[in-house]
Amino acid sequence: MEIKEKQIKESRNLNEKIVRKEKGITLVALVITVVIMLILAGVAIAAVVDGDGLFSKTREATEAYENAVQDENDKIQSLINEIDDYLPIEKSKLEGKTNGSYDEEKKIHTPKLVEGMTAIYWENNVEIELTESSREAEWDKWYDYIEQTNSTATEGSGTSRWANAITKDSNGNITGYYVWIPRYEYKITYNDNSDYSKGGIIDVNFIEIGQEATEGYTIHPVFQNNPEQGGWDSELPGFWVAKYPAGFQANTVNNNGIIINSNDNVQYSDLYYSKPYTDKTNALGQEITNENYGEQKLSYPVFTPLTYTYNCINIDSAFRISQDMKNATNFYGLSNVDTHMLKNSEWGAVAYLTWSQYGRNATEPNINNVKLNNKDHKEIYSVTGIYGNGTNDIHTDGSFIGNIYSTSKGMLGSSTGNITGVYDINGCIWEGLASYIDNGHNNLSTYGLSIKEADSKYKMIYNIGENDNVEENFLANNYKGDGIREVALNGDGYAWNGDEFKFPIENHCFFVRSGVYSMENRSGIFQLARSNGVSQYWRGFRVVLISNL
Repeated sequence: MEIKEKQIKESRNLNEKIVRKEKGITLVALVITVVIMLILAGVAIAAVVDGDGLFSKTREATEAYENAVQDENDKIQSLINEIDDYLPIEKSKLEGKTNGSYDEEKKIHTPKLVEGMTAIYWENNVEIELTESSREAEWDKWYDYIEQTNSTATEGSGTSRWANAITKDSNGNITGYYVWIPRYEYKITYNDNSDYSKGGIIDVNFIEIGQEATEGYTIHPVFQNNPEQGGWDSELPGFWVAKYPAGFQANTVNNNGIIINSNDNVQYSDLYYSKPYTDKTNALGQEITNENYGEQKLSYPVFTPLTYTYNCINIDSAFRISQDMKNATNFYGLSNVDTHMLKNSEWGAVAYLTWSQYGRNATEPNINNVKLNNKDHKEIYSVTGIYGNGTNDIHTDGSFIGNIYSTSKGMLGSSTGNITGVYDINGCIWEGLASYIDNGHNNLSTYGLSIKEADSKYKMIYNIGENDNVEENFLANNYKGDGIREVALNGDGYAWNGDEFKFPIENHCFFVRSGVYSMENRSGIFQLARSNGVSQYWRGFRVVLISNL
C-alpha cells in the first residue's frame, strides 16, 4: 500500500515537472515567435516603403501602365489623323475655306473663290492644285498671311504666303493666275512728317466685315460699299487681282526668249478694236490701223508668266475686253463672276499691302527690265515674269537676260519676295487704269468712251483744278488708299522710293501705273503717269475678279 502511494506521489511530481517544463518551453516559443514576427514585419515594412520597395514598385508599375495606355492612345490618334488626311475634306469645311467667311483662327477673310477657279499652292517650287478631294492638310498650305522682316522678304524667301488661284480653258490649259487681296485697314507713319515724300511705313491689320476701324487706321475704301470713293457696290471680304499683266495667247516663251506655243488655237471675242490712233502690228500679227481697227477682233487675254504683254491696245478696248472675260466660259471656265479692268483704288490696295509687313515691308519689288526687239515686225517688247538684280536695273535691250519668276532672285520681282505674290508691279509695261480726270477733253470719248459710260463701281473719276494744270488737279483730289496724295507731295515729281509721279492734265486725262521696262529708277509700285488713252506698244492692262456668289 505504501509502495503504491509512493508510486502515485512520484508520478504526480513527475507530471508537475513536465507541466512546468512545457510551460517554460511555450513562453520561450512565444517570445521567439514574437521576435521573429517583429523581424518579419520590419523586413516587410522595409520591402514596402524603401526606394526599391513594394510601394515604389507598385507606383512604377502604375506609371508604366499609364504610359503604355497613353502611347497606345497617341498611336491610335496618329492613325486617325493619317486616315483623315487621306480622306476628302468635308464639304462644309471646304466652303469655310473658300467662301470669303472670316477665319477666327487666322484673323482674316478666307479667299472667296470664283466659281470655276482652282486654288493652288507651291511646295518645293512645284505647283499643286487643290480640289474638293484634296486632303485638309493640303488646304492648310494654301495661304498664310504673316508678318515678315525686311531681310526675309529681300532674300527671295519671303514667308508670307498669299492665296493663289488659276483659271483654265475647256482643254485644261491655264489661262490666268490670280492673287487674293484680303480686306484690311491701314495706317501710314511717315519717316519725316515735314516731308513725307521721303517715304514711310504702312502698317496693315486684316479686319472683318462690319468691324470698325482701329483708332488711327483707315479701312481701305476698295473693300467698302462706296463706289464714289473707289469702292464696290457692297462690302467685300477681298478681291482677286491678276498675278501678271495681260498677255497675248500663243506668245509664251522659254528661257531663251523663243515663243514655244505659237501654234496654239487663239480664242477671239466678238468685240472689235476701237480707234487705235497709232498703227501697230501686235504679237498675234494683227495689223491694226486707223482704217481697219473696226474689222479686227480682240483676243482674250491670258495672265501667265513669260508671256508677251497685251499691248497695242487703247484704254477703251482694254476696258471692254476685261469686262467681256466673264462671258468667255470656255476660255476661263468662270461663272457668277464680275471681271473688270483695274482702277486706281485697286492698284493702291495691292501697292499698300506690298509695302506693308505682310508684303515686302517697305521694300520695292525688283524691276522687270526686259526689252525685246520686234519679232517679224511685230510690236512685242515686254514679257511678264523676268527681272533684273535690283529695283532699278538698266533694261536689257534686245536680249532675254534676267531672273525667271520662279528663281530665288526672280521672286524678288513679286509683292511678297516669294512665288505667291503679285508680279510686274515695277516695270514691264505701263498699266492703264479705269480712272481719269473729268476735264471734258475729247480723248475721254475718243479713246475711253466705254469707261466714261460705265457704272461708277468700275471706275474712279478725279476732279480738275480751276485751270486744269498739274498742281491744281493734284490738290483738287484727296482719295484714300489710291497711292496718290498719301505718297506724293505734288503732282509733277516723285513719290515714295523715287518713283516717278505725273498727275493727269488736259489731253492726257487717264492714269497709268507701274512704269515700263526702260524706266530704270523711275518705275515702281507708287509710280504714276498720265496717258491720252491711245494704243502704244508700251501700254497694257491688268484685271480684277470678284465672286458674285
